[in-house]
Amino acid sequence: MLTPPGGTLRVTGVLVATETYSWSGGTIGGNSGVTHIASGATLVGGGTIQKILNNHTLEIAGTVTWTSGNSLDFQNDASLSIVAGGLFDMQTDADFA
Repeated sequence: MLTPPGGTLRVTGVLVATETYSWSGGTIGGNSGVTHIASGATLVGGGTIQKILNNHTLEIAGTVTWTSGNSLDFQNDASLSIVAGGLFDMQTDADFA
């Protein structure tokens, strides 16, 4: 399980998550990098700490289950891409900004 701390996970290039990836808070970003949730992998966005994508793309080919009660903020040209076969399961009313 890859669990970034409440700080910053800097990705330059492509980070491929192939198992379970838990994001409880903090920032994922860096130099227009990409975090790719591979087919068969799962990202769980949970907890109450704010999550930020900064100059980064979150690309979903697997499953994202979003249970976080706090916002997901997109900064500096950050983006979310759901490719064929990907699923984003929003289970909360948190803001995406």
